[in-house]
Amino acid sequence: MKLFAASSGLFLAAILFVCGYAMAFLHDDSGYSAPLFAAMAAAVVLPFTYGMKATRRMSRARFRVLFAAMMIVAAALWIPLVNSAALRADHAPALAVFSIIWVIASLPVLRAGIRYRP
Repeated sequence: MKLFAASSGLFLAAILFVCGYAMAFLHDDSGYSAPLFAAMAAAVVLPFTYGMKATRRMSRARFRVLFAAMMIVAAALWIPLVNSAALRADHAPALAVFSIIWVIASLPVLRAGIRYRP
């Protein structure tokens, strides 16, 4: 079960990485690389966290802190787009998709923070 959980975390991180890579390098004029760095961090954190959820080795408080950190990162990625109209015009739809996938990836962490069975 731990291997399945870790592989699903890696799969979601790979999807996030593809979205982040597209926003950073597949534009002519302005690239936005912050989602790429967030996806690279997720490639490390998500498999580890999903594996800890499967083995129940982390406490509810740590899962809650991790969920809050993931939501803070998701909100912080939007700050440059709010400040720049050109960046918003180029990257808002892609960042919306990235944010939706990021929230979906954080839902198991939220569930482990709310409902924990030792």
